[in-house]
Amino acid sequence: MSSMACKIINRLWIASMRHQYYSFQRSLFQIGQVQTDYLQRLLAENSNTEYGRKYGFSGIDSIKEYQNKVPLSKYCDYTEYIELIAQGQKGILTHDRVRMFEPSSGSTSASKMIPYNKALKKEFNRAISPWLYSMYHNNPQLLDGKAYWSISPAMDKPEKKGELKVGFDEDSDYLGFWGRSLYNQISAVDSSLANEYDLETFRNKTLARLLLCEELSLISIWNPTFLTLLLDHLLQNKEKVLSEAIKLCRDKQNSRLDKLKDMLSDISEKQGLQGIWPNLTMISCWKDGMCQFYANQLSEYFPDTETQGKGLIATEAFVSLPFLPGRDPVLAVNSHFFEFIDEANGQIYLADELVVGKTYSVIVSTGGGLYRYQLEDIVEITGFIDLSPTMRFISKSGHISDMMGEKLHERHVKDCFKQAFKKYNMQPEFFLLTPIKNENSGVRYCIFLQDRSLTQKKVDDFLLDFDTMLRENFHYDYCRKLGQIDNPALFQISSDGLNTYHKEMLTRNIGQGDIKPMCLDHHSNWDQLFSGAYYTITEE
Repeated sequence: MSSMACKIINRLWIASMRHQYYSFQRSLFQIGQVQTDYLQRLLAENSNTEYGRKYGFSGIDSIKEYQNKVPLSKYCDYTEYIELIAQGQKGILTHDRVRMFEPSSGSTSASKMIPYNKALKKEFNRAISPWLYSMYHNNPQLLDGKAYWSISPAMDKPEKKGELKVGFDEDSDYLGFWGRSLYNQISAVDSSLANEYDLETFRNKTLARLLLCEELSLISIWNPTFLTLLLDHLLQNKEKVLSEAIKLCRDKQNSRLDKLKDMLSDISEKQGLQGIWPNLTMISCWKDGMCQFYANQLSEYFPDTETQGKGLIATEAFVSLPFLPGRDPVLAVNSHFFEFIDEANGQIYLADELVVGKTYSVIVSTGGGLYRYQLEDIVEITGFIDLSPTMRFISKSGHISDMMGEKLHERHVKDCFKQAFKKYNMQPEFFLLTPIKNENSGVRYCIFLQDRSLTQKKVDDFLLDFDTMLRENFHYDYCRKLGQIDNPALFQISSDGLNTYHKEMLTRNIGQGDIKPMCLDHHSNWDQLFSGAYYTITEE
C-alpha cells in the first residue's frame, strides 16, 4: 500500500463524514427542537411494538406526556423482552429488526445483552462521524499516516443468544467504515487479529505490525491500560516481537527492520518508545473517572504525543463526543433523547435545562429499544458549546467499582459472597471486596475476610471459585483475560474488622447511624487499615 494511496483513502473517508459533521454542528444551536423532533420520530416508528402498545406511544404528543406515561427503566425491566427477541420474535421493543446482542455488565445481573439494530447503529454514527471529522480536521497530519483502531482479541469462541449473535466482530465495526478491505489498507493492524484467541500471540502479532508502521499517526483505544500493557509486553519481549515482525517481511533486508533492531536494542525504559513512532500525533482514550490516573501515565511512554479524551460511550448509547480542541466532550444531541436526574435534588431535567457545575445521572431513550433507561453514569456539566452542554464523566452511580472498565456492581458481588459462603459453610465476622495495587503497580481485587475457619487449602479453593463467580460479569472477565486485572487475593483480618470499617466510614463524614456495611468499596487503602495477612493464588 503506497503512502500516497493511504493519504487519498484517508481524505475520502473523512470527507464522507462532512455532512454528518455540519448536521451535528447545526444541532448544537437547536438542542431543544432537535430533542423534541427525535422523540416524536422514535415514538411514531415504534408505536406498534409490544412495548409501544403497552405504554400508548401512539397517543403521546409531548415530552411531558412521555414522562408521565413511560416509567424510568433499568435492564431488569427488559429481560423478558430480551428473551422474546432472542427467540426470534419481531416487533418487541422496536419495529427495526434486531441483528445482534452486545454484552455489557449490569447491577442486577452479571451481564446484560443489549439489542443492536440498524437504527441504533445510525445513532452511534451521528456521533462518531462529527467526532472523527473534527479530530482529523483539527489535526490534518493524521491524514498522512495510518491509525491503530483498537482491535480486541477474541478470547472466546463466538457466542449466540437464542438465534442471534453476541458481540461485534471487532471494535472497528463501530467506525462505520466502507469495507474491511479499505479499512485494512489505512490501518496499522489488520482486522484479522480480531480472530486471535491466544493473548500472548495477539500481543506479539499486534506489536509486530505496529513496529513496522513507521507512519503511525493515531492510536485509538478505550481504556488506557490496554495500551500500557501492550507496550510493557514489548519492553519485556523485544526479541519475540521482532521475530514476529521479521516473519511479516518478505524482504528480510527491509530498511525499517534494520532500524528497529538498532532502536530496540537501545531501549530499556518507557521513554525510548517515542522514537519508534516519530509521527504519532494523537492517542485517543478514556480520560475521565478512574481512567484519569492511567491516561496520565501515557505521557511516560509518549511525552510528545497529545492524548485526547473520548466522550462518554456506553454499550447502550453514545452520550458525548470530543468536538472542539481544549473543550470537554459535548452532548450527542442528535443521537438519542436525553434526560438527566439532578444528583442533588432528584429532579429530572431535559438537555436544554442543565446547569454548569451540577452533576446529573443520565437517562436515554434510543432507537435500539431502551426507553427512559437509566445508564447509571454520573456526569458534571462543565460548560456549553453554542446551546449544548459539555460534560465530564465522574463515576457510575450506586455501589460500583470500575478501575479498568470491569464495572463490578455490589449486587453481583453480594451474590458471589452468598454463594461462596454457602458452598464452604462459612460464617464470617466481616467481609469486603476492594481493588488494590499489586507488586507490579497493576490492579487486583482483594477479599478482606475475618473468619476463624480459614485454612490455606480453603483459601485457595475459595479464591478460585470466587474469581469464577466474578467472571460471570462480562467486563470483569475481559479485563482478567487481558491482564488488566490480576488474579484475586485474600487478606485474612485478625481482629476488629467491623470496628475498623466503621471508623473508616466516620472519616468519610458518614454519620454513625447512617453507616451501612457494604460488600464492595472502590477505595484501595484497606490493607493499611486492617490488621492481618495476605493470601494469593497462582494461576497455572
